[in-house]
Amino acid sequence: MSAGSHYHRSLAATPWAIGSPERAWPAPGIVEVWRTPLPGTPESAESAYPLLSAGERERAERFYFPADRYAYVRTRGILRRLLAGYLGQRAEDLVFRTNPYGKPYLADHPELAFNLSHGGGYGLFAFTGATTVGIDLESIALDVDTDQFSHRVFSPTERLRVLELENAEERRATFYRTWTRKEAFLKAHGEGLTLPLDQFTVPADLAAPLRIESIKWDPASAETWSLASFMVTEQLPAALVIAGPLKDIRFFDFG
Repeated sequence: MSAGSHYHRSLAATPWAIGSPERAWPAPGIVEVWRTPLPGTPESAESAYPLLSAGERERAERFYFPADRYAYVRTRGILRRLLAGYLGQRAEDLVFRTNPYGKPYLADHPELAFNLSHGGGYGLFAFTGATTVGIDLESIALDVDTDQFSHRVFSPTERLRVLELENAEERRATFYRTWTRKEAFLKAHGEGLTLPLDQFTVPADLAAPLRIESIKWDPASAETWSLASFMVTEQLPAALVIAGPLKDIRFFDFG
């Protein structure tokens, strides 16, 4: 499959299955996605604390709300366990670095691509080979003025597609679906919110081909990215983006 993909999955069409983290790193063009619940309780995070670095523990302590702290600790612990399974190393021995924009990578394996996202009580982790990957999920919040937010974060084309929908529930769902796709691209690109949000366009509706439609600062590069969209739960849309062709996505549950 060429860059630009046809992967849109409803929750019913997403084959989440229990997987073992002791496995080979996925080949280029293959993405393995793992999901896990993040209950935000002390018990859920207890086994992860010994795996974290001093820096991760320090960051955990800066969270104001305990539930956020426990979710962060569990997320980092599971990331370490998954990476350890792929690499055949001890989870606590892994050393992370970040690029100038905060995207993490492995100090000893900078060529291996992974990304993570969490929200709505779930964490998502994506792994692939010889490229870059971004993944995002968003909880659909009823107290957010998505119409106003659209003017701040969407391109004119995206804004029109969302705001022209008459049904408020459909408009809200379309906003979040579109935002996950934009956020996944930002994370895959590696420069995050330093990129101009209104200068690139992703599809908004379910029927449109899944691809990065346009990038104003580098028009020719739009065809070099692949986009996929799926559901984590009925109320948690998610998306992933990789550089280059997307051949397959494998979906796993952790724990």
